[in-house]
Amino acid sequence: MRSTRLASLLASACLLGALSAHAIWPHPSKLDAGKDDAFVRLSGDLRFELAEGTDQSRVPADLTDAIEAAAKQAHSLDVWPLVSDRGESYRAGVEQAKLVASVRISVLELMTATTPNPCVPNKPMDVAVGTVVQPRSVQQPFGGRKNAVQPVDLTAEPKQTAPDNWFNPCSIASHAIRELNYNISSAKLNLETDKTAPADLGYLDAEAYRLSVPADGGSIQLTSYTALGALRGLQTLQQLIYTLPPKGDDAAAAHKFIRNVPIVVEDRPAYPYRGLLLDTARNWFDLATIRKLIDTMGFVKLNQLHWHATDTQSFPLALDDDADAQGGNGMQLSLLAERGSYGWTKVDGKNTRMVYTETDVRGIVEYAAHRGVNVIIETDMPAHMLSGVDAIDGGSLMACPNEQAWENVAAEPPSGQLRLFTNTKASPAPDAATYKVPDNINRFVSSLLRKIATLSKSAYVSSGGDEPNYKCWNLTTEAEMEPYIAPFMQLVTNLTEASGKRGMVWEEMAVKFPKVAKTLAPNSLVEIWNDANNSRVALTNNPDVNIVLAPYSYFYLDCGSASFLGNYTSNTWCPYVSWQQTYSFDPSVTIANATKAGQDAKSVRNKFVGGEHAVWTETIDPTNLEGKVWPRAAAGAEVWWTGEEVAGKKRDKVEALPRMMDLRYRLVQMGVAAEPLQPLWCATRPGQCNWHG
Repeated sequence: MRSTRLASLLASACLLGALSAHAIWPHPSKLDAGKDDAFVRLSGDLRFELAEGTDQSRVPADLTDAIEAAAKQAHSLDVWPLVSDRGESYRAGVEQAKLVASVRISVLELMTATTPNPCVPNKPMDVAVGTVVQPRSVQQPFGGRKNAVQPVDLTAEPKQTAPDNWFNPCSIASHAIRELNYNISSAKLNLETDKTAPADLGYLDAEAYRLSVPADGGSIQLTSYTALGALRGLQTLQQLIYTLPPKGDDAAAAHKFIRNVPIVVEDRPAYPYRGLLLDTARNWFDLATIRKLIDTMGFVKLNQLHWHATDTQSFPLALDDDADAQGGNGMQLSLLAERGSYGWTKVDGKNTRMVYTETDVRGIVEYAAHRGVNVIIETDMPAHMLSGVDAIDGGSLMACPNEQAWENVAAEPPSGQLRLFTNTKASPAPDAATYKVPDNINRFVSSLLRKIATLSKSAYVSSGGDEPNYKCWNLTTEAEMEPYIAPFMQLVTNLTEASGKRGMVWEEMAVKFPKVAKTLAPNSLVEIWNDANNSRVALTNNPDVNIVLAPYSYFYLDCGSASFLGNYTSNTWCPYVSWQQTYSFDPSVTIANATKAGQDAKSVRNKFVGGEHAVWTETIDPTNLEGKVWPRAAAGAEVWWTGEEVAGKKRDKVEALPRMMDLRYRLVQMGVAAEPLQPLWCATRPGQCNWHG
C-alpha cells in the first residue's frame, strides 16, 4: 500500500513538474511564475473589461472585436494538459482554487490621462481608398465577366467597417501597418507603473504588454500602451488557460484553470518583422483559407504576411483597367487575370473564379491588419512573369515566353521575363551607356505598381526581383544584365516612393548587382534567401537598406517534398526544414558577420529588422497548407519575437519541445490541422523520448 501511494505521489510530482514548463509560445521576454501546485479557477462567466479611466470615445472597433474573440475562446476552447492523465491529478487542487471573475485591460493610449489625445487623426480623413469591404459578388472581375462568387463566413468577419479602424490612429490596424523601426521613447517606460502612453512610442513598444495573474482570485490585469499590445497580451493569456478532463462519463464542461500562479509576464518583441510568405501563384488559395492562416499567424505573434501574389504560372490579381485604357493612354490590367488565372474551381460547393478581385485584396489587407498582421503584396519582376502579362500589348512585354527547354532560361517552368531589351542578331542589345527602359515596359510597370500601391495600406510594396536569367535575354554572363536591370530598378524605386511606399526586393537586387543596389531607396527591405551572410554584401553595396532574413536552409517550409517535375525521381532542390532546424537559427551570428571593423554594432543590428518563413506552393494547396506550415512556422515566430535567448539562456530545442507540443495540441483544438511532431505518448511525457546515445 505504501509503495503504491509513493508511486502515485512520484507520478503526480512528475506531472506537475512537466506542467510547470509554461507553454507560452513564443516565449516572453520575462516570465515569473509561482509554485507547481498553485492554481486559480476561471469563472464560468469570466468578464473581459476595459479598465476604469478608459476614454470610450477612443476605443477602436477592432480592439472591441479582439476582446470579444478572446473571451469567446476562453469560454469555449477545451485544452487538456499534455500530461499522461490529461490533468486528472490536478482536479482537487483546481476545484479548491480561488475563483477569478474578470480580466481587466488597461490600454494607456486610450486612457483619459494620456494627453493630448493620440487617437485623433492628423488628417481630416485618414481612410484607405476602397476599404469599405463589400460582399465579393459586388465586384465583377475581368471588366464585366461573370461575378467571382466567394462564400463569406459572416461570423469570421470583423463587425466594424474598415474606415472605423483606419480612421482611428489608436486601432490595432493602424499600428500594424506602420513602417518598421527600432525607435525608442525619450521617456523611461515601465508598464507596471506607467499611467500614460508617451507620444513618441517606438514600434516594438507598441507591441509590449504586461500580464499579471494573481493567486488570490483577484482580477487578471493586462496593461499595454496600445491596442496592438493588448492584442498580443490576449494571445498570451489564451495560452495559459487549460481545462480539467471530463469526470467519468460526464462530458459536461469542466473547470478552466491557470496553473503556477501568481504569474507575471512582461513582454515585447526582439525584432519588428516576423513574417510568413504565401505563394498564391503556383496554386490558388481561397479567401477563407487565407483568413485562417492570418488568424493562426496572429496567435503566435507573426505580424507580416508577405503575399507573393503572382508568378509565371498564374496572375490571379483581377485588377481593374487603368483610366482611358481603351484610349491607349492606360493599361488593360484586367487582361492579366482574364488570360493569366486558373479559371474555375469549387469552394464550399460554389463555382468560384480562382482570382482575387480588388475588393478581395482590400478585404484581406483589412482582415489581417485587424488582427495585427501587415500585408505586403508582391508582384515579382522583371523575371517570374508570363501568365497574363503575355496578353498585354500584343505579347511585346515578354522575353523567352514558355520555352520548351525552360531549363536554359528559367529556374522552373514556365519560363518568362519582362523584355527589358531585344537582343538578336538582327537587333542587338542597346548600348548600356544610353539604355532606357522601353516605353511599353515603363507604362506596364508604372500602371501595375501604382495599382498595387492603392490596394494596401502597408508601408511596403514588393517588386520581387529574384532569379533573373541572363540567357533569357540572350546574354552570356550575369554581369551583363546589370546595366539594364539598374535603370529598371530605378524606375521601380521612383514609382514606389512616389506612391508613398517603401520597396521590398529579393537579395539578387542588392547582392549580385552593386549598381542595382544603389537604386534602392533608404529603408527599403532586402530579403536574403540564400546564404544569410549575403546580408553583409547587401549592406556593403547599399548601407541604407534594411535586411529581412529567410535563408532557405532554415526557413523554406516547402523544402524536402517530392519534386513537381514529371520525370524527376528526387525530392525538391532543398532539404526538409524541421522545426528544430529553424529554431537553431541564431540571427546574432549573421549580424556579427555583417559588422565590419570600426562599425557601431548597434547600428548594424538595427539594419536587421527580422525574418520570415516562406511557403512556396508548387506542391502545396489548401488541402495540405496547414500541415506544411504549422507548427513549424511557430519556430520562426519565437526566433524573431523572443530573440536569441529564453530566460537568460541561449534558445534550446530541448526546453522548447514541450512548449511546441502544447502549442501544436492547442492549435489542433482550435481547428488548425497542424502536423504531429511525436507520438501522443511522448507528447504527454516530456523528456522521455529524447535520445541519450
